[in-house]
Amino acid sequence: MANSATSIQWSWTDNATNETGYALKDGNGVHISSLAANAVTHSEQNLNPNTAYTRYLVAYNSASESTSISTVVYTLVNAPTGLKITNYTDTSISLAWSPGAGGNTRYGISRSTTGTASADFSSLKAWGDNISTTYYTDTPLEAGVTYYYKVFGYNGEQTATDFTDTVYQMPIKINEPVLPVSRTSEVIVGNGSGNLTITLSTGVFTGVDKYYLKVSTLPISNPVHVSTITLNQANTVLALNAALKLVPNSIVEIVAYDYNHNVEITTGAADIMLTIPYADSDNDGFVDGITDVKETDLKIYTLNINSQLWELQPGVLTDDTANNTVTIKIPHFSCYALIGSTSSAAGVIRRFNTTEPIVYPNPFMPVSGNQYSAAGITFDNLPATEEVTIKIYTISGDFVNKFTKAVTEGQKKVWDGKNNSGEQVSSGIYVYYIKSDSINKKGRLAIIK
Repeated sequence: MANSATSIQWSWTDNATNETGYALKDGNGVHISSLAANAVTHSEQNLNPNTAYTRYLVAYNSASESTSISTVVYTLVNAPTGLKITNYTDTSISLAWSPGAGGNTRYGISRSTTGTASADFSSLKAWGDNISTTYYTDTPLEAGVTYYYKVFGYNGEQTATDFTDTVYQMPIKINEPVLPVSRTSEVIVGNGSGNLTITLSTGVFTGVDKYYLKVSTLPISNPVHVSTITLNQANTVLALNAALKLVPNSIVEIVAYDYNHNVEITTGAADIMLTIPYADSDNDGFVDGITDVKETDLKIYTLNINSQLWELQPGVLTDDTANNTVTIKIPHFSCYALIGSTSSAAGVIRRFNTTEPIVYPNPFMPVSGNQYSAAGITFDNLPATEEVTIKIYTISGDFVNKFTKAVTEGQKKVWDGKNNSGEQVSSGIYVYYIKSDSINKKGRLAIIK
């Protein structure tokens, strides 16, 4: 019998009476091992997983060998790994996994609707269902029921492996309620480039055991609660900052309600881990869909409803470049987005892969104390060997100020936010013009007080 994926325990009845020993041979009759007289077992090691091994056994003495006996045994296979839910609807759940080391001939799936104990599971798919792929969609399902799944593998003689870890999901449509009840839960929502994941700790809200979540991965066109005017305003201001770029399709809105689904819960959150995916299809280390943003330059931002701005979410960020995800702990449910940056949180440019001037922080919030706060607005990446003239106008075309970067000042010039009379300008959108012998650039910047 097979002991493991790499060993077989051979056994037999010692019927010989005058043997010197036994000899174990392979299917071609090649000698493998010499065994002692009266032996009844032998453990053969260093074999390959899920492989059929033919073995012959003979008893021998100095005069001759006995007639051989033979058998064929498969080594076991290693259990599949990485079981995950890749998609779901209100009537289906899609699973995917990786084969065990050495490969699996077929796969089996067990399912439960009552819990994760072994006794709760029953067979969904077995050897006779001939599942040889590493994915499966379970349908039709009943909406509102939580389904638990485990997957195992078979070797070539239908011997099953151990199970994978358990995953579970409730069939729902995007934007329909997800109901975790007094337990750690992981809500996974497909958003086109991987899986958005919200991991909830037990008792996420103080004094609230049962609650609903509504999740939208397209809140601009299909919001749960947020004003699209607020979102569009935040995105418009963000677009003014050449050093910050919104990752396509990364905005997510998460709203929690009480069990009766009529009161929004906004305070008292415990640990909530938010994971937002991004795409890097060619594995070049740069994010797809936007220009010149490295995977390691991604951060998660939260929408400030009052200021209508994207603000950097504080906390320890986990950037998993192997799985193309960014994870951070969030204090409450709101709108979040993945934003790529070529500058640090303080607005200092770290690198350029462009000859274009860059203006930051934009928007400029002189007294905010966040990443948009600084001594002034920096015009950076200017031609180092040229004199550069910068003019500022209001959005209606009124002149505000003019200043010059001398050759001796390098590549930067800072505007302190004052007009040509030395007075601080008011909040608003301003137009800047940058001109030198080699550049002629126009852009917009925002000042918010």
